[in-house]
Amino acid sequence: MTKSVLVDVTTNVLCPGQSTCPEAIDLNGLQQTTVGIFKMVVLPVLGQLSDDYGRKPLLLATFSADILPFAVLAINKSKGFVYAFYVLRFVSLIFSQGSIYCIAAAYLADVVDDNKKATGFSWMMGLISASRVLGNVLARFLPGTCFFEACYCNYLRAMRQLMLA
Repeated sequence: MTKSVLVDVTTNVLCPGQSTCPEAIDLNGLQQTTVGIFKMVVLPVLGQLSDDYGRKPLLLATFSADILPFAVLAINKSKGFVYAFYVLRFVSLIFSQGSIYCIAAAYLADVVDDNKKATGFSWMMGLISASRVLGNVLARFLPGTCFFEACYCNYLRAMRQLMLA
């Protein structure tokens, strides 16, 4: 979900009939502040776990953790599910926001030859940037009925690539 759609959904559920929602603003502010604090503790732990158990399992775990909150919100848009979304999103942001790039960079550093690392990192960052732009552009034009199917197909393709690499 793009951020504007997410804001509309949470505002409509938490403060029906209003154009702004102080409760949603407070929840988002609290979430972002605490996620930033917890990330300082969790990122080194994730780095150690990726050294111990491998990069691929941790990449799969962080990608999967990022999907769960949106799946809960897609199931039902009631007040209880929105609060569950915020709790799950809090946990998933701690583990996935920023750590996906760190673990992917570590995986790339492990796999690519020393003389090709600069090219590999350039491609990785270029593809990440292009996917963010292209994802936001396509989200505006995809009809709502096929949005989740397209995301699911993309997720399956990415997981297959991770398993084969």
